[in-house]
Amino acid sequence: MKTIFIQLLLLFIGISSIDAQNYADSLDLNLTELYKKSNLPGFSLSIVDNNNILYQKCFGYSNKETQIPYSNKTIQPIASISKTFIAVSVMKAIEMGYFTMETNINDILPFQVVNPHFPDESLKIKHLVTHTSGITDKLSNYIRSYYLTGKADFANNKYSFFEKIYLKKVAKNNRMELGIYLKETLSKEGKYYKKKCFSKNKAGEAYEYSNIGAALAAYIVEIACGKPFNEFTKEYIFTPLEMNSTSWESSQKDIANNAILYSTKGSPLPTYSCSNYPDGNLNTTSTDLCKFLIEMIKGNNKQSSLISSESYITMLSPQYQRSASKKQGNEEIGIFWELTKKGSIGHTGSDAGVTAFMFFFPDKKVGMLLVTNIGGDSNKGLIEQLLSIWKTGLKYAQPLTSN
Repeated sequence: MKTIFIQLLLLFIGISSIDAQNYADSLDLNLTELYKKSNLPGFSLSIVDNNNILYQKCFGYSNKETQIPYSNKTIQPIASISKTFIAVSVMKAIEMGYFTMETNINDILPFQVVNPHFPDESLKIKHLVTHTSGITDKLSNYIRSYYLTGKADFANNKYSFFEKIYLKKVAKNNRMELGIYLKETLSKEGKYYKKKCFSKNKAGEAYEYSNIGAALAAYIVEIACGKPFNEFTKEYIFTPLEMNSTSWESSQKDIANNAILYSTKGSPLPTYSCSNYPDGNLNTTSTDLCKFLIEMIKGNNKQSSLISSESYITMLSPQYQRSASKKQGNEEIGIFWELTKKGSIGHTGSDAGVTAFMFFFPDKKVGMLLVTNIGGDSNKGLIEQLLSIWKTGLKYAQPLTSN
């Protein structure tokens, strides 16, 4: 479910100038009109520079049924944007001396992960963080990582055919610890292991987006450092940035601010979580995520103390060039971060009831994020609506930095 929005990466436009007297008010009007024409329950759009939030506005509802407005305090998952937090964590662990990009993952893991098609080839950290490990998201295994924390109401809610199948399968799953899920999936002795969990490409030879491989990178941080990954990120990312509403599970202390996630048909989805949580289950607010994005822009300009300037350079520089194709384009990838042809750096997120875009432009020192509580990955109409909102925001991003 968590896939990169290829449409966004191919259609991604650069920042352009506009002629407007009051940029924020004009952007408000434009976004209000787009929201009224859309099928989105609610969304937040934010524009930042390397110091502040320049623009932040929410539209619609976090809960349509009770008419709770979507706000800057609304908490929801951000899907695969979560991987950018794995990226920072990997770089921090390297700085702390736990491993390097060249480290064989089996030198750290408590179980062995070997591509059966190349049993003598080693998998390294650098392969996991660039999606070139050969670990695949075999659908049956990947869906097994999800589990429901609420009940699906098929009688009173509308779901697409795929969503119905997905929910019925997920309803049978139970929560597993991250390490157990990965061992059962990737270890030859695991109960869910299949050769199809690995591609027929040697590590480092081909790009294949892998949620399971990303979570394995997070688990390696956990094992190497001797600290659960959720605690590691809290200590070294969330707390320093004062991301006080951010966690790897939906908030139980602030339930009123949790967004209801909606199906592509507009019905509430049952609450769910993920055993493979680091690859896409980070729950946060638009305000907290802005703090992280601002810090990444600072880091790119050697102004952050979260990790070293050298680590930022590595993390945000090309580490692998994808093969040119109609599906993949010709984009480069850093350490989990996407580097687009237009010069932007960021990531997208898509999951059941979730769509999120987060990118920044290094040359302009400006970034933008869009988060909504509906999934659009399989709905062309929703994708077009989201891209219209994104493109509209981009038109105002540069003027706002100068205003």
